[in-house]
Amino acid sequence: MQIKRILLGCLAFSLSVVVVMRLLAAEHRGVVTSSGHPIPGATVTATQGERKLVTTTDEKGAYSFPNLGEGVWTVEVELFGFRPARREIDVSADAAPLDWELKMLSDAEMLEELAKRAGSRSAVAAGGQASVPAPARPEAAPQRAVGAGRGPAQGGRPASEAGAPAAASSKPPRGVQPTAQAQAGRGTRRSPEQPGLDFIAVGINQSAEASLFAQEGVITEDQTAELATSAARSYLVQGSMSSALGMPGQGDWGMFGRGMPGGPEMMGLAGRGMAGFPGPENPGEGGPGIGGGEPVSAGGPAMGPPGGAGRGGPAGMGAGRGGPMMGGRGGFGGAAEGPGRGGPGRGQPPAWMGRAGALAFGNNRRNPRMMYNGNLNINEANSLLNAQSYSLSGQKIPKPYSNTTTVNASFGGPFKIPKLLSGNNGQFMINAGVTRSRVGQQGTLTTMPSLLERAGDFSQSVSSGGQPALIYDPASGAPFPGNVIPTWRIDPVAAELLKFYPLPNLPGQVRNFQLPTTRYNNNQNFNFRINQTLNSRNRISGGLAYSGGNNREPNIFGFIDTGASRGINANLAYSHNFGSRRILSLNYNFSRNRNQLTPFFAFRDNVAERLGIQGVSTEPINWGPPTLNFTNFAGLSDGAASLNRNQTSTAGGNLIWVYKNHNLSFGANYRRQQVNRYSDPNGRGTFTFNGYATSLLINGAAQPGTGFDLADFLLGKPGTATVRYGASSLYFRGYLIDLFMQDDWRINSRLSLVYGVRWDYQSPVRELYNRMVNLDVGPLFTAIARVLPGQTGPLTGRLYGAGLVNGDPNNISPRLGVAWRPSAKRSTVLRAGYGVYFNTSVYSNVAGQMAQQPPLATVWNLNLQQSPLLSIADAFTNPANFKTNTLTTNTFAVNPEYRIGYVQQWNFSIQQNLPLSLQATLSYQGSKGTQLNRLFQPWVMPPGAAAAPYPTGYVYQSYGGNSIYHGAVIQLIRRFRGGLSAGAGYVFSKSIDDGGAGGGSGQAQDWLNFKAERGLSSFDQRHNLNINFSYSTGQGRMGGGLLTGWRAHLLNDWTIMSQIQLASTTPMTVTVAGNQLSRGAVSQTLRADATGIPLHPAPACLLFNPAAFAVPAAGRWGNAGRNIVEGPMLFSLNAAAARVFRLGERRALEIQMRANNALNTVVVNRWNTQINTNTFGLPTGVAPMRSVTSSLRFRF
Repeated sequence: MQIKRILLGCLAFSLSVVVVMRLLAAEHRGVVTSSGHPIPGATVTATQGERKLVTTTDEKGAYSFPNLGEGVWTVEVELFGFRPARREIDVSADAAPLDWELKMLSDAEMLEELAKRAGSRSAVAAGGQASVPAPARPEAAPQRAVGAGRGPAQGGRPASEAGAPAAASSKPPRGVQPTAQAQAGRGTRRSPEQPGLDFIAVGINQSAEASLFAQEGVITEDQTAELATSAARSYLVQGSMSSALGMPGQGDWGMFGRGMPGGPEMMGLAGRGMAGFPGPENPGEGGPGIGGGEPVSAGGPAMGPPGGAGRGGPAGMGAGRGGPMMGGRGGFGGAAEGPGRGGPGRGQPPAWMGRAGALAFGNNRRNPRMMYNGNLNINEANSLLNAQSYSLSGQKIPKPYSNTTTVNASFGGPFKIPKLLSGNNGQFMINAGVTRSRVGQQGTLTTMPSLLERAGDFSQSVSSGGQPALIYDPASGAPFPGNVIPTWRIDPVAAELLKFYPLPNLPGQVRNFQLPTTRYNNNQNFNFRINQTLNSRNRISGGLAYSGGNNREPNIFGFIDTGASRGINANLAYSHNFGSRRILSLNYNFSRNRNQLTPFFAFRDNVAERLGIQGVSTEPINWGPPTLNFTNFAGLSDGAASLNRNQTSTAGGNLIWVYKNHNLSFGANYRRQQVNRYSDPNGRGTFTFNGYATSLLINGAAQPGTGFDLADFLLGKPGTATVRYGASSLYFRGYLIDLFMQDDWRINSRLSLVYGVRWDYQSPVRELYNRMVNLDVGPLFTAIARVLPGQTGPLTGRLYGAGLVNGDPNNISPRLGVAWRPSAKRSTVLRAGYGVYFNTSVYSNVAGQMAQQPPLATVWNLNLQQSPLLSIADAFTNPANFKTNTLTTNTFAVNPEYRIGYVQQWNFSIQQNLPLSLQATLSYQGSKGTQLNRLFQPWVMPPGAAAAPYPTGYVYQSYGGNSIYHGAVIQLIRRFRGGLSAGAGYVFSKSIDDGGAGGGSGQAQDWLNFKAERGLSSFDQRHNLNINFSYSTGQGRMGGGLLTGWRAHLLNDWTIMSQIQLASTTPMTVTVAGNQLSRGAVSQTLRADATGIPLHPAPACLLFNPAAFAVPAAGRWGNAGRNIVEGPMLFSLNAAAARVFRLGERRALEIQMRANNALNTVVVNRWNTQINTNTFGLPTGVAPMRSVTSSLRFRF
C-alpha cells in the first residue's frame, strides 16, 4: 500500500505541475504560410516598448517566443520577396496562436525592392533591363518516381508507421543541412484532390524534431501529413503499437510485412508532388515515392518540393523539377540508422534550366563517389567492466567471463553495370556482419547431495520447512533406523548415476552449489539487395540473405551440447502504376532454415547400455544418461538431439487505389510451410523422484513431513517414469491464406478514418506420411480409441481428416481506427480503435504433440502408485509394471472440432500539446480473449482419492477459455528542444484469465471446475512507470550551439541518455511438490491450501509468510487461487553516453558506452513457490548486475 501511495502521490504532483505550468505560461506561437505553403527563414520581430525579441521560422513555417511576457506586443514578419505583415497582439497564457499569410511581391514591387537593396534604381539599369519570364506551364509528362531509404522498414512498427511519410516540402536556406526527418526519407502524404495542407496529424510516436513546434494551436506540416495515418495508429494495446488494421505477428496489409509501394507518378499539383502511400506492417520495404512538383514560376524561387518517399524503402531516385534559381531538393534515402541505409536522391531539373542547385542534398555532384555511402559498426562488451555477480548464498562466487564482439558493415549506392545499367535508376546495398560471443551466466543456486547423503545417511538432511527428513522403508513400512539406508540396499544403477553429480562447492545442506558457466555463440550474416526502376511505371526489387552460426552450451554437470544453424532468404518484388491512382504490387519470398542440436553424449557414451537401463532408445544420437528430476536437488539433464529443416514460400499481391479522399487497399497472400524434423522427445527416458516411495502411506496417501526424494533415488524407486521415441523423421505440411481490404478515408482536415476487414485461414497441419495419432473420445471421456488420418472413430463415427482436426474457415476480422481534432485552433486529438485478431499459429503445436504417439512410437507413462515394482533399470520392460498400470500410453489428444481463439482489442486516447514543448496523452486500453486454449487431464483425481475407472494419463486440448484486460496509460513527453528531450509513462492495468492463453500453468487443476482457474494472468503487471531523457550538446544557445573553436570541439556532439523503470512484479502461484501425487496422472499441477493466515509480514529473507499455505488434505484439491502472490517492486536504471566526431561532410565516427543496471541495484526476480520443498519462499534468482557495452561506428 505504501508503494501505491507513493506512486499516486508522484502522479498527482506531476499533474499539478503540468496544470500550474499551463496556467502561468505566457508564450506566443505562430505559423507563417503563403498560398498554403509554409515559409521558412522568415524574420519575426516582437516589440514592446524598449524590449525587442527576434526569431526566425523553421522549415515548416513555425516560430515560437516561449518566454514572452504578458501584455500587448507588436509582431512583424518579414521575408525578401514578400510583403511584410504587422499586428498588435495581446499575449496571455491561453492566447490562440497566430496564422500569418504572406503575399508575394508583384514584378514591379520586386524590382523596386531590388533597387532599394542595391542603393539606387540606376544600379539595376547598369546591368541591363530586367525581364521577368512568364510563368511556365507544368509539363504533362509524369515525373520520375522517388524512392526512399534502401532496406527493410524498422521491425515492430505498424503499417501506418512503417511507410507513413511526414511533410518536408519547404527547402531549407542555403547552408542549412536537411533535417534528420528529411534525411530519413519521409515525404509528404496527402490526397491528390487537395494538394494543399489538408490533414492534421499528431502521431503517437511522432519524432521529437517533427513535434518541436507542435504547440497548442499550431498545426505544423508534419501534423498535417500524419493525421491521415493517425487513425490507423490509434490502436495501442498493452503498450505496443499496432495498426488498427494490422494483425499482430502477421505480415498482412501488404506483402507479408513488406512495405506498400510509393504513390503513383503524376504531374506536380500547384507545385507540390504527391507522396508515397504508407507501408504496411514491418519489417518491410517502403516503395518508391512520387515525383516532385513543377515550379510555380520559372523565374521565382524553386517551389517544387522533394518527391515523396516510403520510409525505409529503396533509395530515392527522383525529385521535384527545380526552378531556374535553385534546383528542387532531391528525394532523400531512408534513415541511415535503420536496418537499411538510404541512398542519395538525384535532382532532375528541366533540360533548358541547367544544373540543379548544388547545395541541395543528394543532387548531382561532380564527384561520383559522393553518391555511395557506407557504415562500419563495432560493438564490444566485456565482463572486465561488469560488476561482480550477486550471491544469494552470501558466499563469494567467481564472476562469469563474458565477451561479445559484433562487427557490421554496409555499403551501397547506384547500381551500375557498364554498357547495361547506367546507375541512374537503380540502387544496391550490401550488408555483412560477424558476431563472436562468450556469454557468462551466473548459474542457479541449487542443492547437490552431500557426502553423507551419497552414502545413504540422511540423519543431517532437512525437508520442508527446515524439518529433519524422515524416511520409511517401502518394503516394511517402518522407518529406517537412524534415517540411514543400508549400503546393500542402494541401487547399483542409482550409485552409478550419482557419479555425474559434482560435490557441493558452498557450505550447508541446502543451496550449497553454484557454478558460473559461459555459453559460446558464433554468428555471421550477409545480405545483398537491389532496387531498379525500369521505367516511369514499373519497378522491381530483390534481395538475398544468408545467416549461419554455431554454439556451445555447457551446464553445471560439465555436459557441453553443440549446435549449428544456417538459413537463406530470397525475395523478389514488382510494382506497376496504372495511371496516377492505382498501383499493383506483387511479391515472392522464399526462406529455408536448418538447425541442429547434438547432445554431449551422442555417438560417444551409451550410458543406458553400460548401466543396464532397459527399454530406452538405442540410437547413437540418443545415447546418454536419463533425465532425473528431484524435489529438493538439482535435476540431471542433457539436451535432446534434433535436426529441423524448415522452408517457407510466400506469394502475395496488393492493389492500391486512390479515389478522391479514399486510399483503398486490396490484397491477398498465400504462404506454404514445410517443417521437417528428426528428433525423439524423450528417447533416454525421464525418472522423477519425489519422496513418495519412502513416505508413510495411509490408504495409499503419502503423509506430509515424511519421505525424501534422494532416498527414493538411492533405492531405485522413481515416483514416475516416462519414455517416448520412434517414428523420428517427420514431415509436416501446411498453408495459410489471407484476404484483406482497407480504406484510409480522410473525411476532412480534422477527421480521419481507417477501416477494413480481413479473412485468415490456416489449414490444419498434416504429416506427409500420415504419422500422427489422435484419440476418439467417448461421452464424458469414459472411453478412448486411437485414430489415424483417414480413419473413422469407432466411438463417435467421425471421419478424421489428414490433420486429425477440422479447419476453422470463419476467421473474419473487422478493424476500425479513427482520429479527430475537435478544433482547428487547438492541438487536442482524440483517437479510438477496435479490432479482432485470431491466433493463426495454433495448429503447428497440435501436430507436433500428435506425432510420435502409439501405435507408431514407443511411449510409456508409469507411476509408482499403480506400478509398485517400478525401478530405474527395468521400468519400461518389466511386464508387472504394465499389468497394474491404467495410464494410457498416448500422452495427448485434441478436440477434432477445435476452434481458433481470438482477441477483441479496443482503445481510446486524448492527446494534448502543452507549453514548454510538452505533450500529454491519456488513454484507455482493453482486450478480451474468447475461445482460448483449455488443457486438462480427464478423470484425474486429487491425492489420496480413489482412482477413477476410466482411461487417464493424457492431456486433452480444447477451447473455451476467456481473458480480460483493462489498462490506463498516462504519458508526458517533452519534445526535443535545446538539446533536451524527455518522457514519462505510467501504466495501471489488470489482466484476468482462466489459465488459457493468459500465461497460466497450462493445465487445469480440476478438469471439472474451470471456474477455479480464474485469476490474475501470469503477465499481469499492476504498476509500470518508465522515465527516460536524452540530452545532446551543441543544440540551441543554452546547449552550446553558438560555441566555436576548441570549446565547440570539446563540448559539442555529446549525447547522454537514461531510462528508469519502476514496476510491479508479475504474480506467482503456490503449488505443491514432493510426495503428493494426483491419482491417474504422471505430472499434474497441484495448488496449495490457503490457511487464512496473512501473507505479510514475512519472516526475514522470505517473500511471504510460509504459514499462509499448507498441503491440501487427502482427497481434496487445493483451494488457493492462481497467481495470488505478488513480488516486490522492480527497479532498473540504464544509461548511455555517445560522442560523434565529424571527419568531413560525409564521414563521422561515433563512440558509445552503455550501462545496464547502472546503479548496480540488486533485483530479486525469481522465488521458490513450491510448498513441501526445503527452500519454500526463498529467492532463487536475481537480475543481472551492472554490465557495460561499448560500440564504435564509422559512417562514410
